[in-house]
Amino acid sequence: ALLNGDTITRAATAFAERVTSEQSNDPVERAVLTAFGRPTTEDEHDLLTQFFEAQKAQYQSEGAEADRGKPESLSAAEKKARIDLCHMLMSSNEFVYLD
Repeated sequence: ALLNGDTITRAATAFAERVTSEQSNDPVERAVLTAFGRPTTEDEHDLLTQFFEAQKAQYQSEGAEADRGKPESLSAAEKKARIDLCHMLMSSNEFVYLD
């Protein structure tokens, strides 16, 4: 419940807004750099990009009926996918524990 509670959800939303505000062409790289203070490895980047794109596609398909013809539906799906990405990074061992 802690990692899926309201507090962490709000923090993930704020984190995603920060990643978006920094206008990175690569939200995966920016999110990892911000969360962990290091760039992604090639494998991490590939895996996290796949996750991000899958989440975005899922949100786009869920909103397809309600948002048909609205240009903001894509950005809404991307925003939700960024929140999911940031939530996942904040739930990782590397983020939670010091090495």
